[in-house]
Amino acid sequence: MRRDWDERARENAQHFIACGHSETDAAFWDSGRRDLELSVLHDVEIDPTARALEIGCGVGRLLRPLSERIHKVYGVDISSEMIERARRALADRPNIELFATRGRLDFIPDASLDFVYSFIVFQQVPWPDRDPVLSLSDTTP
Repeated sequence: MRRDWDERARENAQHFIACGHSETDAAFWDSGRRDLELSVLHDVEIDPTARALEIGCGVGRLLRPLSERIHKVYGVDISSEMIERARRALADRPNIELFATRGRLDFIPDASLDFVYSFIVFQQVPWPDRDPVLSLSDTTP
């Protein structure tokens, strides 16, 4: 999966991330602001001192507008290529930290986050590897 996303990032990262909003740079980044406001933060109150984590951040389409609202934002992605592109795109945002990960988050201190989210990411996980994702949605006691 990592190799596939690295290739997609090199080929056309915005196209594979933005679900039809990659016709221009402006449309791509504007779609991140819209998705953050209308989907991720819909009915969510988040304090300006908050620290947040996005799982599957890609090139930071949602991180940029979130970083304008809160104290600290972390982004993780399985693709090193996406993370490198995010570092370049978000270099002007000193309150964002980005990490390529193999699924572990042990570099973030326990109990240090106020908000964790993922947006249009888990559907990308191939079926043989979905057990951890599916267990997150299991609400039976």
